[in-house]
Amino acid sequence: MDSSEFKRQVIPHYRAMYGVAMAMLGGDSQRAEDAVQDTMLRLWDHRGQLPEISSVKAYAIRAVRNRCLELIRSGAPEADVEDPATRTAVDSASIPGQRSATEAADNLELATRLMAALPEAQRNILRMRAFADLDNDEIAQTLGINNATVRQQLSRARKTLRDLMGRISRTPSHNL
Repeated sequence: MDSSEFKRQVIPHYRAMYGVAMAMLGGDSQRAEDAVQDTMLRLWDHRGQLPEISSVKAYAIRAVRNRCLELIRSGAPEADVEDPATRTAVDSASIPGQRSATEAADNLELATRLMAALPEAQRNILRMRAFADLDNDEIAQTLGINNATVRQQLSRARKTLRDLMGRISRTPSHNL
């Protein structure tokens, strides 16, 4: 595979790879960028094998996932969840009657804290959906699980966030 073919087949998947890295690394944009760049270099080094791969996108996403796992196992600290995932959480768990930008910011901060309380599998799937905009099939393939499990975990995560946000919005003071 030459450089033009690599650009045509691999580079278009950069955004999805970055999204997966952001999801797995807790929203740390610098670490996610490094993970994607490392993965791109590895893919370039093994570009001769890429034509044999049936889905270059799935392969690239799996490769960045593996790189992120290496980084996590190495003991490097994970960052807090950042805006894209929490915006999705707030969108999927919006509080009726929200009146102001300040209230919206408070809800966003609350959603961030609530997402941290989700089980890891649900949190990761929700992040992949928010950061990488991956569909259920792509998430399933990336994580090596079936589509039904992705749907179930995503549904549970959204329901939990809605329930928690709803409960908190009904209480006069919500100190978590």
